[in-house]
Amino acid sequence: MAPGEQEPERWSTEDKFLIVMEVAKLSQAELAEHCWQKSLLVEQIGNWRDVCMAGQRRSGPRGNSITERTSPEGERGQAAAKGLTVKKRP
Repeated sequence: MAPGEQEPERWSTEDKFLIVMEVAKLSQAELAEHCWQKSLLVEQIGNWRDVCMAGQRRSGPRGNSITERTSPEGERGQAAAKGLTVKKRP
């Protein structure tokens, strides 16, 4: 266990992502050893990796989420940042 000695499921998203990155190139044997040393389960890390990948698939070309780019609120926010106005859709 690491971040603040909390239960791993209570760790921040960033802490979980860092663990996923840390073990990305480990073999199954090395991953099992790493998990044992950190009191983690291989399945936990697999789940965290899946969540990271799902988030990556949902992000757009410049890291903007698809929802942010396609929602009217997202359009108005982007336009406002550029000093433009966006008409509401009927």
